[in-house]
Amino acid sequence: MRFVSEPSDVEPSSYDQNGPIDYDALKTVISEKGPYILRFTDWQVNFTINITPCRIEGCQCGEDVISIVQSSGFTSLSSTLSRNELEEFESLAALANAFLHRPQQFFTPSAEQQYIEAQIHAHLGIKPQSIYENGFPEGRITAELSECLTSAPMGQFRLI
Repeated sequence: MRFVSEPSDVEPSSYDQNGPIDYDALKTVISEKGPYILRFTDWQVNFTINITPCRIEGCQCGEDVISIVQSSGFTSLSSTLSRNELEEFESLAALANAFLHRPQQFFTPSAEQQYIEAQIHAHLGIKPQSIYENGFPEGRITAELSECLTSAPMGQFRLI
């Protein structure tokens, strides 16, 4: 589907959103007509799929960047996929369904996890990586609170 001049008008696409994913055909349709839009009125949501060349300055990888954006009203959620990840889905409709119902499948919380682990180490003196590798130590985990936590106004922090 493509949006045309009037918001209520759409142009049907030649690409079958319910059929098997043909990467080269999808890429051709997108390069000729613009991002591919799946509209699901039952869910009141649109999914936009785009394929563009890598645009990282100085990068010579030749890889495509595949993006998916879920939008509803003023809210949107977006992520990128590799070609292999895209082709694992039986169709674009199946991809959209997975993105709507299991968005966590499309995100890696690496940066957030590293930040939280650094804060645990800085304030509690516990290295989460050692617990991942060796399990919990026998007995209890004990730690001396950092100055940041001990100087906080009463009630601001609650340790459980």
